[in-house]
Amino acid sequence: MFSSIRARLTGFYLLLLLALFTLLGILLFFSLHRIVYRSIDAGLLVQARALAASIEPGGHDENLNFSDEVMQEYGSPHSGHFFQIRNAEGLTLKKSSSMNDVDFPIPKAGSIQRYMTVLLKGKPVRFVNFYFSPESETGAQKPVIIIQCGQVIDRELDLLHGFTAVLAGSVFLFLCVSGLAGIVLARKALEPVNTMSRTIDLISEMNLSERIDASSDPEELKRIAESFNRTLERLEKSFERQKHFVADASHELRTPLAVILAHSDVMLRKKHTVAEYEEAVTAIRDAAAMMSAIVEKLLTLARMTSDRTELKFEQVALDDIIRQGVKLLSPLAEEKAVGVELFIPESVTVRGDREALMELFVNLIDNSIKYNVAGGHVKISFRQENGYAVIEILDTGIGIASEEIEAVFDRFYRVDKARGGKAVGLGLSISREIARLHQGRIELRSKTGSGTVALIYLPLQSL
Repeated sequence: MFSSIRARLTGFYLLLLLALFTLLGILLFFSLHRIVYRSIDAGLLVQARALAASIEPGGHDENLNFSDEVMQEYGSPHSGHFFQIRNAEGLTLKKSSSMNDVDFPIPKAGSIQRYMTVLLKGKPVRFVNFYFSPESETGAQKPVIIIQCGQVIDRELDLLHGFTAVLAGSVFLFLCVSGLAGIVLARKALEPVNTMSRTIDLISEMNLSERIDASSDPEELKRIAESFNRTLERLEKSFERQKHFVADASHELRTPLAVILAHSDVMLRKKHTVAEYEEAVTAIRDAAAMMSAIVEKLLTLARMTSDRTELKFEQVALDDIIRQGVKLLSPLAEEKAVGVELFIPESVTVRGDREALMELFVNLIDNSIKYNVAGGHVKISFRQENGYAVIEILDTGIGIASEEIEAVFDRFYRVDKARGGKAVGLGLSISREIARLHQGRIELRSKTGSGTVALIYLPLQSL
């Protein structure tokens, strides 16, 4: 029943109102109760004092004679007014004829003026015990006389009961109206949420460009909508990258597969010489090697971008890794007549995965040599900056247009035909993921025809 926000809001709203109205009703009831009983008690006290003033000094029973007006007020059984006069021992000295054969309760010894409510003849009667000590003719203080005055309070109790009933009915009616109003308000307040829900239900991988319009919604819902829109934007970009990746991977694998199929078909049509078979098998082997390299890099990239990537972090000598990478690529540098200069201190230590860092620097140095000009050079230097080890790889190669610098990190991306050949366009993507996993980054600075500078930032502190 209370699984929905609307039901919970309405229920909480009604419970809060019920508590407030109950508290208000109790306060009003006891305020009215106090006013009514104070009024009754004040009237009883006035009557008791009037009776005390009518008692003649002397202190004998026969002196308790009251005027006809007083006796007329207390004489009728239906008058609703009663009095009873007792001595200090509790014996009745006189009482009104309206009481007939009933009596007020005998006051306790040593009791003070007190108001009580009792049932007389089946009706509620409020009375007061008023203590009075008349003076004798000689001025001596006489024994205490107790005057008990009472009146029927059924009308006053009916007033209190009626007020309670009206108050309870009013609270119930107000709660019903408030409940209906709360349901309407909750439905209206949550309508933007329903609209957002309907919009979200319509979003799939086919229309990730859809966005939630929250311009007219409350500020809280607007923030939720904006966060969801940002999530959708990231998902859309991720899906787009995935589509491009699949298309690019298919395109890269199509060429070696076509080579394998073509040579296989030619060899199967008729018999060939041993040299022709050797040539076909060599071409198939090269195509398979190209496919193997692509698949290997795809697996490496998938492993690097996975949340479950496990790297073995340890203290590694960065200078040693870079020198090994240069040595590994020295045949390629000699083939293109590219000189490689190192300006790396002997002791540059960072915390990281040795194999991953080796792949990062081999990829970047390989690009600096491969896309360099004949007779060019590559300069590798080191510096510290804001807690980072910064390795700078500068080449005199063909360069990259400034508007394409960020795009070269995309998978299978090539700037132009000059960067074509057998490259699979995954090296920079893998390198950036390795840097990210080491809490570092890679920056490229380049212009077409003026070489490229690669800056690798790796934190010096422990990861």
